[in-house]
Amino acid sequence: MNHGDNGYTLVELLVAIAVTAIILVGTYAAYTFFAQQQQALLAQTEVDCAALRTIDLMQSDIRMAGFKDYADPNLMPASQVIVISSTNPGDIHFVFDDTMHPDLYIAPWCAITLPM
Repeated sequence: MNHGDNGYTLVELLVAIAVTAIILVGTYAAYTFFAQQQQALLAQTEVDCAALRTIDLMQSDIRMAGFKDYADPNLMPASQVIVISSTNPGDIHFVFDDTMHPDLYIAPWCAITLPM
């Protein structure tokens, strides 16, 4: 089209506005979609973290609940957490499961003797 000194025609302006509006609507739709996906992913991540905390707590509780090594008859029962030894009154036996400190971790449900 011949623009000359007069500028753009009304039809050209309407076409430019329509194209810009289509691009903006598409951009907004994409932004809305990705924002919803981010919210869904964030909610799923929170659920996963809560589930992992719950599983970790359950794992610790299950380890502390009634395990007995039947191959070793000298281990104390799980219901008896602290026992003062009858042969030596200065010994206290603790049953523990410490996975938070791997340098102290021996094995699940190890009976140890601490001198007093």
